Amino acid sequence: MKVSPGVALVVLMLAACLGPGEGRVAPLPTTPLFRASPSSAGAETANRPTAEVSPAKAGPEATPGVLKLSSPSALDTVCGGPAGLKSSLQRLVSGAPSGEWAVYLHDLRGGTVVSINADQPMHPASTIKVAIAIAFLRWFEAHPEVKWTSGPIPHQRSFEQLMRAMIVVSEEDATASLTDFLMDQKRIDLNREVQSWGAAETSVVPRRSTARDLGLILERLASGDLLSEAGTDYLLALMRTPTPSKQTRLGAGLPPGPQDLLAHKTGTTFQAGLGVVADTGLVQWQGTSYVIVVLSSHVQWVDYAAAQDLIAEISRVAFACLAPETAWPASSRRGGPNP
Repeated sequence: MKVSPGVALVVLMLAACLGPGEGRVAPLPTTPLFRASPSSAGAETANRPTAEVSPAKAGPEATPGVLKLSSPSALDTVCGGPAGLKSSLQRLVSGAPSGEWAVYLHDLRGGTVVSINADQPMHPASTIKVAIAIAFLRWFEAHPEVKWTSGPIPHQRSFEQLMRAMIVVSEEDATASLTDFLMDQKRIDLNREVQSWGAAETSVVPRRSTARDLGLILERLASGDLLSEAGTDYLLALMRTPTPSKQTRLGAGLPPGPQDLLAHKTGTTFQAGLGVVADTGLVQWQGTSYVIVVLSSHVQWVDYAAAQDLIAEISRVAFACLAPETAWPASSRRGGPNP
């Protein structure tokens, strides 16, 4: 994958603006996603977060101009079954500009699993923040006496503000505040907590995980195994919040409707030569439901844009193969894994 001069200029501009970790996003929408945020600072509210906005149910009437295939799935007819899908993704990974790459893809509807280096431990960068958010919400749900507008330190940011900053903005200070708070609580070993969910190769401090573990955490979140219905809806809504990252990586490989409903968390760091460019997501659209994780390490900074494009292409192929009625708008439809 070659980087054009224009893309290279954008990368250099990003380098001047971003730190080695996650990038900052545009100002957040002024309309709150959750009623737990009072209009006046410090006001008391219910101790449980309640989703104010839930994703609209997608149907044919909500997607005019969508091209549909009569086949129930493109997996066999276009992609050659699970083996063909894995072969296509393997070719993409083999063409990575630099670094080591892992892919985990699980079709929650049909059971198909594609695993490429998915058990190789890597630094997960900010993708680990989903696990931290789940661990906090599990603690919060077990302590109904705690107010959503209180926080780890009195008169500073509330739990709700810290959660939003960690998941939507990917702020490291907010992440550290919630991580330290959890680790200070009696009876909580944060690493053991996450591993008890089945993510045996994952630790929060120090950060380490595998593509399979990150995918398993998303699967259990989506199934409601880890949180109450309200907690699950709350976290998925945060992960669906529109940000510039929706236009890159996994989101860039999806048509507009599925892209809008993508619940995901990116991860990026080039500290100490880690070279992590990653994205983890839950795609749900017109009967499609799958978890996809793309994790990399030791990617060269000069290949940053190409690495994002590779994740987008992996996402495009996965959606083209797994959508039960391939719902690409006619203007952007590109077919299966070999366009």
